[in-house]
Amino acid sequence: SSSSSSSSVIMSTVITLLEENPALRHFGWVVALLAIKQILVNLNSTIQKAIHKSPSTPEDARALRQKPKQDTNTSSSSSWFGTSHPEVLRGYSAIRNDQENIYLFYTIGLVYALINPNGTTVFYNIFLVARYLHSIVYIFIQKQPWRGLAWGTDLFACLAMLASILVSLAL
Repeated sequence: SSSSSSSSVIMSTVITLLEENPALRHFGWVVALLAIKQILVNLNSTIQKAIHKSPSTPEDARALRQKPKQDTNTSSSSSWFGTSHPEVLRGYSAIRNDQENIYLFYTIGLVYALINPNGTTVFYNIFLVARYLHSIVYIFIQKQPWRGLAWGTDLFACLAMLASILVSLAL
């Protein structure tokens, strides 16, 4: 069928691109390792909700045979389901922080790899290590300035790649 043929052509093109672009191949590894980290952060959030009996939806509350409890100390609609425990909120915040930073990296990192196929991948490694450290500090250690330093380091990596992209496009 033509759809099968199209899929083969696309797959062949992707494999060739990865073989000819070491930066893109390295980027793929970093994306996979960041996805694993995000899964672990999400898992931590789920564990915290279970430990603190803080379901995040009415159906979760019903499944756990819990009555939703309203927290009058916060205006968050999610607090209706008991998610105002500090560790549960910390878990949600860690997920949100990942979304704010990692998705931006995906875009910048992909363009960087496509523009600089034989360029340095050190910025990918810096970003990866900084995000893992940020999550560890955010969830377990809970101390500044370490969390801020980890965030600043991953921001540096993104800005360095962005500057390289802009310079390459200007030439």
